[in-house]
Amino acid sequence: MKPSQDKDTEKMGRSRNLMVAEHLAFKNDHHIRNVFEALNEQRQSARYTDTVLKIGLTEIKVHRCVLAAAIPKLLENQDREEKSLLTMNLEGLDPNAVEALVEFAYTGELSVSAGEVLSLYHVAKSLGMREVQDSCEQFVREKVLPLDWMAVRGFAEQQDCPSLMIAVDKFIEQHVGEIYHKKDFFQLPRLQIELASTNDRPRESIDSEKLCNVAITWAHKQLEEGNIDLRGLLEKTHIMFLTADGELKECTVEDLDAEDEKSKLITTEAQREYIRYTSLGQPTKTEVNSSDDEEEMTIIIKNNNNNKRKCSWITEKDFRLIGAVQSSDSACAGVATVAGMLVAISIHTQTPSSCNNSDTADLSNGEEWVLVAPMSRGRCSVGAVVLNGKLYAVGGYDRGDCLNTVEQYDPQINEWMPVTNMNSPRGRLGAEVINGKIYAIGGSNGHTELSTVEVFDESTNTWKLVQSMLQCRCSFGTGVINEQIFAVGGYEGPRNLKSVEMYNPVKEEWIRVAPMNTERNNLCVEALDGKLYAIGGYNGWTCFNTVECYDPEEDHWFFVPPMKTHRRGAGAAVLHGKLYVIGGSDGTNFLNSVECYDPTTNDWKIVGSLNTPRHNVGAVAIGDHIYAVGGFGGSSFLKSIEYYDATSDTWNNFVT
Repeated sequence: MKPSQDKDTEKMGRSRNLMVAEHLAFKNDHHIRNVFEALNEQRQSARYTDTVLKIGLTEIKVHRCVLAAAIPKLLENQDREEKSLLTMNLEGLDPNAVEALVEFAYTGELSVSAGEVLSLYHVAKSLGMREVQDSCEQFVREKVLPLDWMAVRGFAEQQDCPSLMIAVDKFIEQHVGEIYHKKDFFQLPRLQIELASTNDRPRESIDSEKLCNVAITWAHKQLEEGNIDLRGLLEKTHIMFLTADGELKECTVEDLDAEDEKSKLITTEAQREYIRYTSLGQPTKTEVNSSDDEEEMTIIIKNNNNNKRKCSWITEKDFRLIGAVQSSDSACAGVATVAGMLVAISIHTQTPSSCNNSDTADLSNGEEWVLVAPMSRGRCSVGAVVLNGKLYAVGGYDRGDCLNTVEQYDPQINEWMPVTNMNSPRGRLGAEVINGKIYAIGGSNGHTELSTVEVFDESTNTWKLVQSMLQCRCSFGTGVINEQIFAVGGYEGPRNLKSVEMYNPVKEEWIRVAPMNTERNNLCVEALDGKLYAIGGYNGWTCFNTVECYDPEEDHWFFVPPMKTHRRGAGAAVLHGKLYVIGGSDGTNFLNSVECYDPTTNDWKIVGSLNTPRHNVGAVAIGDHIYAVGGFGGSSFLKSIEYYDATSDTWNNFVT
């Protein structure tokens, strides 16, 4: 071997030894961030993406591998080896919240406004993003709860979040002295008690916690024994007294007329009148019937047999006092759960001097406690219209019986008055006002669907028949454009209808116009800005959230963005240029939620919820308010009404 070759061999050997002894180490702290920034840029420009998240009309394009790593719950039911473009429907979730969470998956950063946090919490929980969910809950506790405790508690209950519920109840307990006279407190359903006394048991000093707990115990017993349902418990003032055993007893006519002077009640004339009125023919337990709403309620209970509150009232934890305060020398107030429902408790006691004053007629001890007057009876699928500033409740049905009765409500004096009966009983009807007259259209008489139409003339106080529709319809919708009535969809015999007809009162004739794209019964219909909206409904197996709009100029129906919630049996009304859809059922639950469509932005948003779930509810706008009339609440046919104030975004049961 030559010397030069020896040297080359020696160098190669040293090189091999170096490679064995050392290795290259390099770390770029920005690499992962750079990669994800590049991926996020690709997502935003839809490059190399292979999955589409679809929420209504919104589409978000993403990389499946990023979803699998950051939001694995989204892909847990998908084929991991799927190579083609994957479209995932996330109907019902807030698209803005989904977009924010996708952004977080790519960047690790999240920024939303306070008003969007509850929606973000809901979507994060739905997608199994626990870290984001916990951050949202912490923010809600610290920032949102002190400003809107009622909204947070309703949200915590809806989302089944026990830790947040405990935080809200602790806040109520600590601040009940501050909130009992605020607007939120007055929006709660309330257990209202006027506490009288007897000659041998004078009025005692007030112990607010003791009195409220005694009231809750009494309410629990009444519901447990079936003496009254929850709506009946919370929709009336109870005139009561404390027995020798320290229990509450509701005053009766017998107590007023007791022969023993010591046992006689000390009451005002107004209280005595009220006791006599409520003692006359008041039913205790209701009988089972076969109405559509109660059949649906039975199905709902079967489908939710884990929800004990819907199947039985007898759960101790559902009856408890959260906080109480002495609100005056003769009154106390509290917040409690009664049958699992958050309620306000108001207990007023009478002083001897006031009890002997026959001029005392204010049972509520304050105008804010006066209930919006209920109708004379429950009405479901009622025709609700406005004529000359007054609300008319036309027909409907109560426990399966279709009604021909009509009532008129005057919001100025908070009173209902009877109006001349229709010629025919009508439930699931349409009702509209044109040219100062009320039209009651179609519906069912309890045996068959109707095509007949009758009109009420207030000047003569009479109903008369006019031209019938071209076909029978019940559970349909009506609306008015240019003083012409449109009857939309509905049900006839075994058929769900998509047909539409229009009534011209001048020619006194009905003509067919373009049909909807979808067969719908149990829908609601409302006119807005010269167009007609057909909203939600049912086709026999599916509840819709879709909405169709009719343009009379083109005689054409087209789809607009869907509602956030599937609804049948909802009410609809227009207020201040916006369309409100109220209550109904999603096929599983009776709803108290309300949403609003703004034609200028072409989108829907959730607004303040009803105090009571209402299915097959009537709805109408009077002045600056929307009134929800009757309906079915899940356990009873409702005679109560409540009204919506858009300024405060709240529904009210009480006259203010």
